[in-house]
Order: sequence, then structure tokens, then C-alpha cells
Amino acid sequence: AVAETLNALGLIYHHMVDDQEQALEYHARALQIFQLQRGDSYSCTDVALTFSDIANVHRKKGDYERAAKAFMDSVSTFREGGIGDNHPRLQSALVCLQQLGSGTIQQESAPRQSDKVETS
Repeated sequence: AVAETLNALGLIYHHMVDDQEQALEYHARALQIFQLQRGDSYSCTDVALTFSDIANVHRKKGDYERAAKAFMDSVSTFREGGIGDNHPRLQSALVCLQQLGSGTIQQESAPRQSDKVETS
């Protein structure tokens, strides 16, 4: 229950508080517990989902390299656990990896011309 609570706190800090550093800390602590107790109390899905949560935090921070690595860890963990590519969260991680590879995410986060404020 501790790991799930830490992960939930990470999601709150990521989505509601917008404190990505704190979100990352909570997710990392949850991941440690999930990995230590994997197979006993937690499944590969718990680990894979936490990797995806960590990736989303890195993506929001603009650290696309770390985001891609965490998404890759998520995908490989899902697959190691026998989860098929039709699982919605695995599909989501694959789409995010594709977007990171194509630069779509970086382009989406770049300021648009219409977002720029005139300074003269």
C-alpha cells in the first residue's frame, strides 16, 4: 500500500500541484518499492506503469531523453511480464516513444508564433 500511495502522490504533484521535482521523487520512491517487492506483492504492471508515470514527468519538464528512456523501460517491463501490445497503457507508451522520436512532443511544447508577446 505504501508504493501505491507514493505513486498516487506523484500523480497529484504532477497533474494538480505542477511540482515536477516532487512528483519525480514520489514516483522514484514508489518504483524502488515496486521493484524490491516485484513478484511478491506487486506485478510487472505496477513497475511498468510507474516507469510511464516517471516518463510523463520528464516529458513535462522538457527532458525528452530521460522521458524516452523511461518509456522504453515501461515497454520492456510490460513485455517481460507477458503483457501484449494491445494493453492500452503499453500502446500509450509506444505512441509517446514514437512522438519523442519524431520530435512531435518537442514541437508541441515549443512556443507558437501566436503565443509570443509583442515587446515593442
